[in-house]
Amino acid sequence: MPILNKIPILSALFERKGTFISNRKLLILLRANIVIPEEKEPTPAELGLGE
Repeated sequence: MPILNKIPILSALFERKGTFISNRKLLILLRANIVIPEEKEPTPAELGLGE
């Protein structure tokens, strides 16, 4: 209780004392896409060359 915490004699009963350990974990997900240039050549239609 906020009011009882300010009274010197009663503050010992209402204080929060202690230690805690906070563990945080970070997970990073990556997705690789390997492109071989010889296999990804543009087609004549993609270059705008009409037949």
